[in-house]
Amino acid sequence: METIFINSGNSRKTNDGSGKLILDIFNTIDLSGAQRYVSLSNLSIYYTWRNITKEYNNNKFKITTPKWEENFILPDGSYSISDIDEYFRLIFQKHNATKTIFIYADSVENRVTFKVKEGSSLELMTDETKKLLGSETSKIDKDKNGENPPQLEIADVVLVHCNLVDNKYQLNSKILHSFVPDKSFGHLLNITPPHPIKARVLKSKFNTIEVWFTDQDIKPLKIEDRVSVTLVIE
Repeated sequence: METIFINSGNSRKTNDGSGKLILDIFNTIDLSGAQRYVSLSNLSIYYTWRNITKEYNNNKFKITTPKWEENFILPDGSYSISDIDEYFRLIFQKHNATKTIFIYADSVENRVTFKVKEGSSLELMTDETKKLLGSETSKIDKDKNGENPPQLEIADVVLVHCNLVDNKYQLNSKILHSFVPDKSFGHLLNITPPHPIKARVLKSKFNTIEVWFTDQDIKPLKIEDRVSVTLVIE
């Protein structure tokens, strides 16, 4: 049995922004013999992955007032409802205008409240942006509450992938573990499976051990904060 520790200090990340951790092995690990198994013993990760990105296509808006209009795209990042509202403020400030569009999180109803002064409108330019704020209509030109809960949390399930894994009966053959965040955004998640699932190891020789994270749709979660992973090979 071997225990392997991978963290932000002893590994490197790819340059594609995916947050993949790569641990370089100086002495090649030969796992090409008898069938071996790998499991996740522990994972420590901050719940700070981006919930608004170009890939999710949930970042496109348009603000119209009697004097000007602007289409804009939110930069990739981790946003709350108040963060999005603050970005709206910056758009108005850019035009030296008084803010006439506001959004608030209604924690009682679990909806987004839209406050729009007469003559102005907010347009949610994609279906994904509508889902983000829980609105069934694209154009909002009067006060209302969203019809649906906002979908700020894009990752319903987090999938942990590892290049050692060989799941022959799965389309995504590198999935090692899955979990649902049990704390709110911004907190440290500490995942210690009570009964770790043992995944088959690909019979091969390895110079690197790679771990990466995706949502339920296999879209990469861009992990930027510290991560610590403990693997066990049997």
